[in-house]
Amino acid sequence: MASSKKSFAVVGLSKFGFRVATGLFATGVDVLAIDRDDRIIQKIADRVTRAVATDALDEETLEHLGVFEVDSVVIGFRESFDAAVLLAMMVRKKNRDIHIIAQVDTDEKSEALHQVGVDVTVFPERDIADRLVKRLMTPDLVEHMELAPDVAFVEMKVPTEFLGKSLAEVDIRAVHEIHVIGIVEPGDGTRDRKVLVAPPANTVFREGEILLLLGKISNLNRFSAVVHA
Repeated sequence: MASSKKSFAVVGLSKFGFRVATGLFATGVDVLAIDRDDRIIQKIADRVTRAVATDALDEETLEHLGVFEVDSVVIGFRESFDAAVLLAMMVRKKNRDIHIIAQVDTDEKSEALHQVGVDVTVFPERDIADRLVKRLMTPDLVEHMELAPDVAFVEMKVPTEFLGKSLAEVDIRAVHEIHVIGIVEPGDGTRDRKVLVAPPANTVFREGEILLLLGKISNLNRFSAVVHA
């Protein structure tokens, strides 16, 4: 997989591993997908750079395939924790600099994998549930990207009560302790939407615009509750 592009090996094509492999490949990076189930390999073959059906713990085979030379290894074993530990130890022994990400389902497994060299552990079900809770609690947010445990960047439709008023008049920063870092202006059918970055105080809000907001999650939730009460 010699290439100037970033390279990934996804070992273990659980639902998580399969989605990660195809998602990464769709962004234009090199992806090597490995699983012992030939049916899964056939299914993913056209959606990654290379797909191989083999024993994921065969060190000689993995070395031949170049697994230990990629930028990142994603371990997608769901029901075989022992195999995930062994693979993580093998990868770390072969390459101290490689980035290792692994799927887990308990905090205890996460801690154990970190102990053997895994850099990042992912809880797919828990992460999805947490995002769903945030979306249900802030239904008027168009998009929500958490930057830290208590800080997020969100997109929100301009509240009806803001229409025709300027940024200075509503003074979101002072009243709600939230920063308006941009405004997405609606397209008119003949041109693409345009983003106004760091809008000046005299900017007047119009129908169809989207606010790009940055602030503490608690303040964003409070703001959403107030303007959509």
